[in-house]
Amino acid sequence: MSASKIQECEICAKRFYAKYSLTRHYEGIHQNRKFYGCKKCDKSFTRKNDLNRHLKVHSGQKPFACPKCDWKFSLNSNLRRHLRTHTKEKPHSCGYCKKTYAHLKNLKNHHMKHHSTTVQAETVISRSQNEYKSKVQEHE
Repeated sequence: MSASKIQECEICAKRFYAKYSLTRHYEGIHQNRKFYGCKKCDKSFTRKNDLNRHLKVHSGQKPFACPKCDWKFSLNSNLRRHLRTHTKEKPHSCGYCKKTYAHLKNLKNHHMKHHSTTVQAETVISRSQNEYKSKVQEHE
C-alpha cells in the first residue's frame, strides 16, 4: 500500500491502512464504545477477541494454578496479575508523581483522584514479555 493511503489517528498518532480500522479504533479507544456484549453477564468489549477471551471465565474451567497458593484461574493473564500479590511487583507507575501500583486499575483510580484536572490516562499494553506500560497524555 502506498504511504498516501495510510490513515493516522489525530489523538494518538496510531496508523492504519484502512479508514474503517481508524474509525473503529477511534470509537473503541477514544470514545470507549463497546461493540461486543457478553450474553452471560453485563460486560462488553471493544474487540471481538476480547469477548472470546472473556467467555472462558464463564466456562468453569480453571487450568492456570498459582504455584505459590491454592488459587486457580480461567485465564493465564489473571494468574500473572495474581502473582504480583506474591512478588510485590508494581509495574504501573504514575507519569507525574512516580507512585507505583501492582494493578493498572489502581493506577487509573489514582489518576482520576489526583491528576484528573490535568491529565488523561491512556493505557498502553505491550503484550510482548508481559510488560505493561502506562502512557499519560496531557489534555489539549
